[in-house]
Amino acid sequence: MIIPLDKTTCPNCGNKLTFNPETQSLGCELCNQVSDIQEEYIENIKYNIIPFQLSKKQIENLFYDWLVNNNNTIPVDILEKTTINFIHGQYLPTWTFQVFHEEELKKYHELTYAGDTQSIEPNALRVLDYIKVKPALIIPYEEKYSMGFDISALVQSKETAWQNYIKRLGAMGVYRRLESEMDFCYVPIWTVKYTYENKEYIVCIDGITGRKKKGIAPVEQLVIDRKKSLKKANISLWVFTLSFLLFAYMLISERIKIIDGFTLTIFFGTMFGSFFYMIYNVFMLLFIKTKFRIGMRRDKVLKEFSLRLAEKK
Repeated sequence: MIIPLDKTTCPNCGNKLTFNPETQSLGCELCNQVSDIQEEYIENIKYNIIPFQLSKKQIENLFYDWLVNNNNTIPVDILEKTTINFIHGQYLPTWTFQVFHEEELKKYHELTYAGDTQSIEPNALRVLDYIKVKPALIIPYEEKYSMGFDISALVQSKETAWQNYIKRLGAMGVYRRLESEMDFCYVPIWTVKYTYENKEYIVCIDGITGRKKKGIAPVEQLVIDRKKSLKKANISLWVFTLSFLLFAYMLISERIKIIDGFTLTIFFGTMFGSFFYMIYNVFMLLFIKTKFRIGMRRDKVLKEFSLRLAEKK
């Protein structure tokens, strides 16, 4: 242990201490007591780390802001029926380096994931791709920064991570050249798991600025119903068209006379059934379009969200 066991528990209540990004110190979530760890108990290692700059409460507010501003097709009851299952902080292993952008003729500080690609949440990788490293935030690793958070293991070597970085950029049509030695650094990522209408969703947010968020938001149920009705209308249109063409062919060729009554009943039933089913779905499409105006519903949600933020303040 780098930090003795008696230094990882709250001296007031005995609860496990966690790192608080707001105070940049160890604190107890149970009794809110801040506990300092003396430097002699902390052993620096050669790895670097960017500590969490945003607390769990700040991430919760950013999550709700993302939820209602994600797109124009949000359910009107999104705030009432959304339940956050947990908010989890994790440090991801990365290699950081400086690159030269050959088209923009500028230098950038970049990072590339250096952990196990099979076990990581895909949205977390998408967040990493958009994080711009600020060298001033990178500090030597100390275990106090990782207390209360998970740390993923380093798996990829510098060479492997660099090649993966080049492949991703090549697919994006971006060309850059390595300008400096690669350094190891833990980067903070928040993961929010939440439930809406008994379905679970995942959103990942960068733990530095909170600006990068990747995930899937609930799709407006009316939009789903509209897509289903449109698909059903298209299928029934094809069935009706084929049935009508077949009927016209048999009528012209006088083959309809040799068909028995039972088969003819099934044939006409299929043709007229598909026709009326198509009409039904067309009316459903018109009903959804005229009855609900999604843009206005979104304004209602945003207004309610603003009121909630005002109440919290």
